Amino acid sequence: MHDAFISYSRKDEAFASKLEQALESYRPPKDLAVPQRHLDIFRDKGDFTVGGYHKKLDKYLEDSTKLIVICSPAAHKSQYVNDEIRRFVKARGADHVIPILLSGIPNNEARPGQKEEMAFPDALCEALSMPLAANYSTFDPRSNRIDRGAFADAWYATLAEIYGISRSEVEQREKKRQARARKIKIRVLTLSVIVLSALLSIALLSLNQAIKQEERARSELRRNQQLLYAANMNAAFQATERRDVGTIRELLEFYLPRPSNGLESGQGWMEQFYSWLSSTGPDPELRGFEWFYLWGIYHGDKASLAGHTEAVYWVAVSPDGRTLASSSRDKSIKLWDLRTYRELATLVGHTGDIYSVAFSPDGKTLASGSGDRSIRLWDAVMYQELARLDGHTDFVLSVAFSPDGKTLASASSDQMIKLWDPSTLKEIVTLSGHMRSVGSIAFSPDGKTLASGSGDRSISQSEDGEIRSIKLWDMGTHRELATLNGHTGDIYSVVFSPDGKTLASGSSDKTVKLWDTGMHQEFATLSGHMDSISSIAFSPDGKILASASGDMTVSVYDDHSIKLWDMETRKELSTLKGHTGDVLSITFLPDGRTLASASSDRAIKLWEAHRCPERAILSGHTGDIFSVAFSPDGRTLASASLDQTIKVWDTRTHRELATLRGHTNVVFSVAFSPDGRTLASGGGDKTIRLWDTSTHREIATLDDLSSVVYSVAFSPDGRMLASAGGDEKIRLWAMSTYREIDPFRGHSAVVHSVAFSPDGKMLASASLDKTIKLWGTSADREPATLKGHSDHVLSVAFSPDGKTLASASADKTIKLWDTGTHQELATLKAHSVGVTSVTFSPDGKTLAEASGDTTVKLWNAMTRQGLTALQGHTGVVHSIAFSPDGRMLATAGTDKTVILRCSRGA
Repeated sequence: MHDAFISYSRKDEAFASKLEQALESYRPPKDLAVPQRHLDIFRDKGDFTVGGYHKKLDKYLEDSTKLIVICSPAAHKSQYVNDEIRRFVKARGADHVIPILLSGIPNNEARPGQKEEMAFPDALCEALSMPLAANYSTFDPRSNRIDRGAFADAWYATLAEIYGISRSEVEQREKKRQARARKIKIRVLTLSVIVLSALLSIALLSLNQAIKQEERARSELRRNQQLLYAANMNAAFQATERRDVGTIRELLEFYLPRPSNGLESGQGWMEQFYSWLSSTGPDPELRGFEWFYLWGIYHGDKASLAGHTEAVYWVAVSPDGRTLASSSRDKSIKLWDLRTYRELATLVGHTGDIYSVAFSPDGKTLASGSGDRSIRLWDAVMYQELARLDGHTDFVLSVAFSPDGKTLASASSDQMIKLWDPSTLKEIVTLSGHMRSVGSIAFSPDGKTLASGSGDRSISQSEDGEIRSIKLWDMGTHRELATLNGHTGDIYSVVFSPDGKTLASGSSDKTVKLWDTGMHQEFATLSGHMDSISSIAFSPDGKILASASGDMTVSVYDDHSIKLWDMETRKELSTLKGHTGDVLSITFLPDGRTLASASSDRAIKLWEAHRCPERAILSGHTGDIFSVAFSPDGRTLASASLDQTIKVWDTRTHRELATLRGHTNVVFSVAFSPDGRTLASGGGDKTIRLWDTSTHREIATLDDLSSVVYSVAFSPDGRMLASAGGDEKIRLWAMSTYREIDPFRGHSAVVHSVAFSPDGKMLASASLDKTIKLWGTSADREPATLKGHSDHVLSVAFSPDGKTLASASADKTIKLWDTGTHQELATLKAHSVGVTSVTFSPDGKTLAEASGDTTVKLWNAMTRQGLTALQGHTGVVHSIAFSPDGRMLATAGTDKTVILRCSRGA
């Protein structure tokens, strides 16, 4: 006898298999009054034997105590599932049927128009008037457990139905067993600590001594892990100079979080102990800005879909954004669920490489073009082939539906474009005019125009100075409207902007060209790729253009990147890297936030479309830049310059938002208030100016000053503003009245930098008198003076926990100080010239500093080891700042530019 028979649709096989494994591996707690053995589960695919189907089905159903029905829209439509339910009910009765809801909605909850989403098979509703199902509707077989987490309730309910007892009884007994398992785990871990400590001991020690030695060992291990991390990050940055991508990825992936191996019921304690040991590894918590910065460059995707066995030529997204179709050299099309990233189906039938796929506007039909010279139409819901269209005499390289879905266009290596009626499956017309392969076609949004890209040479050009062309076709008359000449290489991709006013084209000449569709003229060229442009795509709002590089040929450039371009400024926003082969196709999802790509490396990747680049250069100042500061939300950046202006930048688009004018001399420092509403600036005109960040207008001027203002800083609560300058004083200003509070006196030379501690109880100041002073902001007392630098101290910064102060000096060093004891902790020798600015990352793991030698250096704040020197500036770097979330690092200096570097998480 079988304890249960699982009835399911083939589309739900992944879940059915996991459920079968979980049930058969389950052994009930000893104090539960049920048979103390593993369950015997029948699942037809793996358990059917050869012979008559219905005869054997009846036997298996009769030999099964319970029938588990996995309910989903696919099961609702499955004649096999309905047949199995009816046969089981006839043999054993409806009381032994156990429904499980995997996807879709219960039939009684369906509203008009939701019939396709109904999950319960009709036979189930006939047997049970109101089926009550265990809910697994958000289950992901790749990451979820059948019997854990959010699905524990559904698991207990299923077990209770199988055993014929109450759910609370199963749950209570199971929780008691889990509690016992946790106690065993604690005992095992405690024993392991004692054993490991004993092995490290030279002689037999008391328990107290053993614990202390273990603590020292753990501390030493932690220290060694930190040193190894710093060394590995150093090696990763060195590998970037060699373009050794393999080494970089290996070093970065070493610090990815590893799945924890919990203690499984049924395992022996020794097996559990070694399972726990195997789950330990490098601590992901060691990762700082530098790791995420490199990860963003070399692993920029947010998901990767693997399944094809050869190069993936094309990706297309259904209009509702739920399904992704991919076509490949392996002669298959795969459909993917974009919510779970699971493969839904594999469509086979073509006998040649499949170069292109396209969804119909209603999402119900998928068209594909192949090297077997045919076009095939597929049912995108039932995953079945509908029809085959023949007519081309060579490879079909591109297919596209018109916006109304009434026309299907195909382009081929036979130099022809054919238009088809998808309803009658008949050819409408053949468009002739190209003299070489037609690699790409695209309909305008209104459907009135078709664009086609080819390797045609312009008749007016010689072979030496050849120009390639794009053709525009009138869909009303089927005549050629215009020929667009300009590319010097084959055109691999054409696409219209959402408003139809712009046509973009990508070519083997490594450029993207933008054309005015009304004037039929080129108006811009986007350059930056190092190899052929294989695919281009507009975001749904038309604000971003994506371009991909790769042409499946051997290239000396090895450019496997995707670039995002701002269509307003026509500047590059970011470069997405992660593929290890040529990127052959890209497309935006309807939400505009995600981009999908296909590559010769067999992978399909999904990317965040709106994200910061690894490096962006903000230009606009006409003089040296002395200070940069992020707003509290990280969305804007302010920069202060010798040109007497402050510029405010959008950190996402890198556009200049405003130029603030009012100072009559150089502006040395800027700082945002904690609420982000006010920007303070200090300058050589002996004034502090306050600006409204929403209107970018000056709201106050503090001008009762006797000297230049070199530094300004807000207290964490925003109630005070500190300023420092050439009069050797630190002034405090009440932001409620804009009046000065009693100044701090003590330095004997210019004060170059001030900073509040994170709790606001201390104020640090750096002076050209070679000292740092720590002042208490809540009491009138003498400051602590930190001495050690041999030259001017130019910058100070507190660590996020306030326990450490970093100081940068013209003596070429950075010093770290204990803010509690006022003792020097370390000296970092960084450069051959003075260090101008220093800052901690918000997580405290990274120390960044800038220098007069044009470089920016990153240090591991825990080990105090140098990680790398970031290049990019051509002059002295005066200022450095992390964004509040730690994802961006801004630097600026005498080259009149701000460089914005971005890190992205795994």
